[in-house]
Amino acid sequence: MLLLWTSGALLVVFLIFPVLARLFSLLTKPGVRGESEKKKLYFACVITAYKDLEITHDLVESLLRQDYDAFQVYLVADRCERKVLPFIEEDPRVKVIFPERPLDSKVRSMQHAFRFLDSEVNQVVVFDPDNLVASDFLSELNKKHQQGYEVVQAKRIARNLGTSTAVMDAMAEYYRNYIDRIVPFRLGFSCSIAGSGMSIPRGTFSGFLESRKIREKSQGVILGEDKMLQIYLIRRGYFIAFAENLLVQDGKLVNGSQVEKQRARWLTAYFESIGDHLRLFFEGIIDRKVSKVFFAFQNIVPPVSILLSWSAVLIVLGLFLDNRLSLLLFVSLVLFVANIYSVLMLQFTGAGQKRAILRLPVFVFRHFLSVRHMPKTRKSFLVTKHLFHNKEAK
Repeated sequence: MLLLWTSGALLVVFLIFPVLARLFSLLTKPGVRGESEKKKLYFACVITAYKDLEITHDLVESLLRQDYDAFQVYLVADRCERKVLPFIEEDPRVKVIFPERPLDSKVRSMQHAFRFLDSEVNQVVVFDPDNLVASDFLSELNKKHQQGYEVVQAKRIARNLGTSTAVMDAMAEYYRNYIDRIVPFRLGFSCSIAGSGMSIPRGTFSGFLESRKIREKSQGVILGEDKMLQIYLIRRGYFIAFAENLLVQDGKLVNGSQVEKQRARWLTAYFESIGDHLRLFFEGIIDRKVSKVFFAFQNIVPPVSILLSWSAVLIVLGLFLDNRLSLLLFVSLVLFVANIYSVLMLQFTGAGQKRAILRLPVFVFRHFLSVRHMPKTRKSFLVTKHLFHNKEAK
């Protein structure tokens, strides 16, 4: 019985944490850091393409239309066919890098890009090949850095909403943006890294790519590099700022098979990083740093699919062993789910999008199915092909 209540108490904390954090964030505003020197930074825009070079067309074009001139694009074309790229038109602001040997890893592609960085580069901005940015992205990013933030995470939003799956994937992204980035930043804490659209000092990023953690995984499949990066940054005292108005359009998944593969990678990355986040949590307690404790705990909270399945099991067990536990868990679960839906209803207002919200349980079920793919992530990255259905769901 003690074990059951201990497990139930921990689950209640996980369920209520995002609810309370959101409520407190509504009462605060993000603090303004002291402005740094009005310096015009030189950005390296690193794009990691894998097996598909054409998918980078829109992103490269959007970068070449920037109203900011201090940047260079580095496009790593891993396992991509060598061919003329008409959309680049020999533009000197773009360097296309074809590795001599397959890299088969986003981290190794970034490491390879660093070998070609120009000496003027101050900041490195990482993009996924299916991203898209507005013409003032880099100029606004530079302004954010001038506010005193060395590390900045842009807000990723959906590029395509043409299928119900894409809408639901966009909803998942929006929820994570709100809970893992907007809420912490309003509370004065670092936000989580999103995997693309982040800007990091060159020297710091280089140190991460050469760190012991990366070297240990260098020969195998590297998953969750964003989680490793954020731990590296927090341990070195960096504050990860969230730029809510700095948008990066990101391609969303369009079918269930893609969802299962991607979520399998994410679940594996979660379990691989939980030990490091636990150590960071206790380091924060020892150092008496609330910011470190909050950041670590936020990343210890399990994914929604795990929380839901854990809740279902304990509620059923409680019905046989202790009804009070079932009632406590049920109330906590209702608050947790209500918080998710209330966050989503703020953003997704179209009739078709609201219908997609009602289908979220189906999307979550795909998360459960992704567990069967987790063993494969040890040997393969489980690449999801980039498919676009740009017609918005109505």
